[in-house]
Amino acid sequence: MRVIRSILHLVTTILTTTISKTDGQGQMVKMCLFYPRPAGHARSDPIISQLCPADHVHTFYGPLNLHPNTSYNDLINSPPQYSSSPFLENQSLYWHPSIYRVTGSGASKTYTLVSYLDSSPYYRWDNSVEPRTEAFPPGFRMIAGTTDAGSGSGGEMGSNMFTECCDFVNGDEQCQSWERLYFPTQKCDSVGIAFNMPTCWNGQLGDTNNHRDHMAFTIDGSVAGACPPGFNRRLPQVQLFVRIPNYQGGTYQLSDGNTNEWHVDFFGGWEAGKLEDIIENCSPSEQEIDEFNPPCDCTFGEEVRQSFLTPNPNVANLPTMCASDVRRLIVDEPIDGISSLPRGTCAGPTLIPKSYDALSDDLYVCTGGEYPGPDEDEDGQDVSEDEDGSEDEDQDQDEDEEGDGEDEDGDDGEDGGDNDSCIEKKSAKFFYGYKRDSDGTIIKAKKKRCKWLKKQKNKGKKKWKKICRRKKGYENFGPAKIVCCETCAMSS
Repeated sequence: MRVIRSILHLVTTILTTTISKTDGQGQMVKMCLFYPRPAGHARSDPIISQLCPADHVHTFYGPLNLHPNTSYNDLINSPPQYSSSPFLENQSLYWHPSIYRVTGSGASKTYTLVSYLDSSPYYRWDNSVEPRTEAFPPGFRMIAGTTDAGSGSGGEMGSNMFTECCDFVNGDEQCQSWERLYFPTQKCDSVGIAFNMPTCWNGQLGDTNNHRDHMAFTIDGSVAGACPPGFNRRLPQVQLFVRIPNYQGGTYQLSDGNTNEWHVDFFGGWEAGKLEDIIENCSPSEQEIDEFNPPCDCTFGEEVRQSFLTPNPNVANLPTMCASDVRRLIVDEPIDGISSLPRGTCAGPTLIPKSYDALSDDLYVCTGGEYPGPDEDEDGQDVSEDEDGSEDEDQDQDEDEEGDGEDEDGDDGEDGGDNDSCIEKKSAKFFYGYKRDSDGTIIKAKKKRCKWLKKQKNKGKKKWKKICRRKKGYENFGPAKIVCCETCAMSS
């Protein structure tokens, strides 16, 4: 009887999924969250062990609660000034094995931490199928990776994992992709690494098992696909997209030693009721059937008709937790510019006990060992804004070349919008592109201000739409669609 019930459940779910696609339009909702930089890097894993260092170094996005002894209450009570999350209601923590560039060999081999990254967690769901999508419950956590059963099918290109090498050519982005983790040996303007976590759920929190078995991929790998027997509930798909800007080529590997396998950790930290509200009330945009990448929705931006989240005004000024603070508060060991990678669960230096109950200014003193500053690349080279007065391709000079940071009317105020869900300042800078030398080598990143972009829009220039569609930021500077949210709103 148990086998018969399982077969009936599977057939019913497949039929429900098929019927939902007969109305001629897909029902996927995609919510896009952009994190301009990591919260920090540490040999810590709040899911695996709260008592000792993790097996390998991780890179985190979200609040600066990087200590292994971190709880759900710690996350949801994180002050927004200590979080790289772009929205106040979401203090979830996402992390993955840290990425290292490897140079030299033998006794001269050096592992350099790739500290400047940005990330976009994409949430997807489809309420036209059963079981309907639920919000992550308080205390939920999961680990998922490319070695998990079912991870090899689905996603945008037939797999739940892909890597891409992208270059800007004459203003257009051209990308080469692989359906696995892959570190190209050639230089790229950026490298993107994306993985889709599973959605089918058996109702457990993931706090007492191996943190994986309570979740499963749909049978066909798609977001709206049928769930396998034993997983009769559905959660949103979380796709973590990680970008390495100004990728240098050569040899790279992960902190766990891998070069072709990838995993992602997720610890939910959503404000109670908020994700439920979004799932129930954020309606899908117009799209084709089975479209994996419909327009971003639910947060203010290009073509977004509804916004449910409050922007975090502090995120632009929050630096990555510096190395000296990590060594003082979590594990006292070097993790950058090293001859061998620190490895081993509970191995090496003893975990420093957590001595604080809340994040505060006195925790972060950064007395040395900082990662490269906001205007330097990994080699310490300046990539600050181009202030030589050069003109862009439309011969419109960049704004504020003297760097006075003021609007035309002399203040630094907001751009007159009355939408509380979008906060845009005319003087705010977004990532525009890369400046290259005669050989095509990137020598600096170019930034422009929102007031410049608004002028392009008001003048009827066609390129403003293309700029607003770009997804990538660089270091402390997000893409125009995030920084200049009012200007990039297609309806304005």
